[in-house]
Amino acid sequence: AVRAMVVVHAPRVALAILRGRAQRARSSGDEGWGFFKPHVYSARAGVFFDIDGMGHMNNAAYLVHCELARWELTAATGMLEYAMKERAAFIVAMTAIRYKREIKPLQRFEIHTQLIASDDKWMTLAHEFRAPDTGDPLAVALCRAVLKQHGGTCSPRALLRAVGLDLDLCPKPRAELKAALQSCEALDAALRDAARSQPAAPRPADR
Repeated sequence: AVRAMVVVHAPRVALAILRGRAQRARSSGDEGWGFFKPHVYSARAGVFFDIDGMGHMNNAAYLVHCELARWELTAATGMLEYAMKERAAFIVAMTAIRYKREIKPLQRFEIHTQLIASDDKWMTLAHEFRAPDTGDPLAVALCRAVLKQHGGTCSPRALLRAVGLDLDLCPKPRAELKAALQSCEALDAALRDAARSQPAAPRPADR
């Protein structure tokens, strides 16, 4: 698993970061990618890494491309530079995805990524997979993440301020994304409550 991460995944992450930095170099700095308008990540379903035995993109590959889209977005907006400077890291706490249409081998697709909710701890991003020629939806994923720094939590407000954005001006999500977000938040709260109510595991001496 570690070797696969180094050989396969790390180069894809590096390429996504390079693409994001190239976008940042060409930009005027006020695009508001991922905030006022979606950031668009473009890719093609790879035969060797993305396609499964059913002849379409594997469900796990969607999440890999969501991660690559986030790397590209953070590099394009300067968020990655800020996180590295502050020695902070984006930690994904929850991901929910709805598959709508299959993505076939070598098929091109886009991921439109936008921040749909945030507070002083959490950031929630929507990843919308779309066909580039028609705009047809292929899948939708929600990612809830936290920015960890020195063992603590770094406020998204400081992160956004560092790249010239104001958390209070975060656009409201569409109705269907808002409903999905509320469902994810309810599930997250239920899981936390369930974990707290579970009895402590017996110590070896008590068994």
